[in-house]
Amino acid sequence: MSGRNPNQGKQAVDKALQLRKARDVLKRRVTDAESIILDPNSELVDVCNAESRVEDLRTQLRTAEHAVLYQERALGVDESKELHHLSSSPFLAASMNTLALKTRLHEKLCSQKFEMDRVERSFRKQVNEQKIHTHTEAAVKQRDPSIQQLVQDYNKLCDTMTGLITSQKAPD
Repeated sequence: MSGRNPNQGKQAVDKALQLRKARDVLKRRVTDAESIILDPNSELVDVCNAESRVEDLRTQLRTAEHAVLYQERALGVDESKELHHLSSSPFLAASMNTLALKTRLHEKLCSQKFEMDRVERSFRKQVNEQKIHTHTEAAVKQRDPSIQQLVQDYNKLCDTMTGLITSQKAPD
């Protein structure tokens, strides 16, 4: 139920009715197969065919019964008379639309949560990088005067050496 539809309630009831009909057909098939197996007058070929089909039919019947039960629980009804009556019920239409909206709202909130998680991680990463950059910048600024002093001392010594070389007081 991903979108809203004014006929959604009627469609849900129709689906429940179809599921009931399919279940009833499967019940008849299982009963027919079992009666062939139990009938002593049945031919061997028919008995073998019935035995090979009966387990598969029972599995299909169980699946169909679960589907009917699930659909009827979603509608909140048990009687087929009620199902026919509810197929045009405005309350059921509103109920199904409410369920569809609730599902969409839940999906959007979940997707937004994951988007927010990504944004939050990105923000934290950016803040951490900014902190590292600020810390490194502060460390450089803190050491900057000492580095400048070392450069000045180095330049003074170079000038002194140049002066000694020009006055020929440097060793050969």
